Amino acid sequence: MNQTTEEQKSAMTKSLAIVGILAAVIFFVWLAVQIVGLVPSAFSSLASLANNVYNYDGTPALTTTTSNTVINSGDSFTISWNEVRPAGTFFFSYACADGISLSLRTTESDIITLSCDESYDLGDVTNVEVMLATERQRFTDVDYEVTFVANSESISDVVATNTITIVNANIPTGSPLVDTIPEMPVVVVPEVPTVETPVAPVITAPPAPTYIEEVIYAIPVSNPNGFTDLKITYLGVGVEKNGVFTRAGTIATNEKGAIRFSVKNVGTRTSEAWSMKADLPSNISYQSPNQISLKPNEEAILTLGFDGITQTGIETFSVTLDTSRDTVTANNTFTWAITIVK
Repeated sequence: MNQTTEEQKSAMTKSLAIVGILAAVIFFVWLAVQIVGLVPSAFSSLASLANNVYNYDGTPALTTTTSNTVINSGDSFTISWNEVRPAGTFFFSYACADGISLSLRTTESDIITLSCDESYDLGDVTNVEVMLATERQRFTDVDYEVTFVANSESISDVVATNTITIVNANIPTGSPLVDTIPEMPVVVVPEVPTVETPVAPVITAPPAPTYIEEVIYAIPVSNPNGFTDLKITYLGVGVEKNGVFTRAGTIATNEKGAIRFSVKNVGTRTSEAWSMKADLPSNISYQSPNQISLKPNEEAILTLGFDGITQTGIETFSVTLDTSRDTVTANNTFTWAITIVK
């Protein structure tokens, strides 16, 4: 009897062990199925998140800055802006305004005379040196903009706009400048006759430059114990036709070029006689005869015309004063550039 009971217990124990093993196997199989089902979803979510981060189409910020928002006519200043990522190209342009001219130079280029509403490719630089001049109004607001164009088509173009005020202190407030300053008598000196230059049998020298001088008087009084300081100021470049000067962004080889500038005695004593030397496009040089002395606050506006232009591209030019008893020589010269075309 006891032997039968022991055999029954042993059989029941084995049966329960088998059931337990089967239950454990079924549980682990179910758990594996659940894990396999969850893993692709997790990896898919991570891949989707990474793809969203990589393809983020954010609009980069672009801001321009200058050291001053009010600039004297003819002075140079620097416009800067922040770097933008991803990589791309910056473009510069300015709005048209009456009597305004603009030239620019980057650290990697020469001086460029830029026409209004014309976009100039700056590459990847983050600043540009600009020179603005105004001939018509005492105060002129000039709007400019810097545009960033990304190399990636998925990034939209970004434009930063700003305004610079140009001041020409030689123009009375509220009065546009035509060719002379109001309320001041103007004496026009006749055009200096062309001086023939001896030429070699084969090489023909270009005609000597000519100039028109406008002397402006402002009730000057000379102090015999004072000082003399002649200052030359660049006013514009263009063409001369029938004695009329017209500003231009380019000069053709078949046109008569012209440069307009002023010479003013900003000292307190009448100057000595003075002359000027000009290095013009196409290696043309000009040396003027002695000019009349300038009293304190007396200014001469000159237009220097020249023929014989042969070289095309960006050509620089400069004018330098030569006089004695001048206390400051740093303001006796200027250099600028113009584009010559066929």
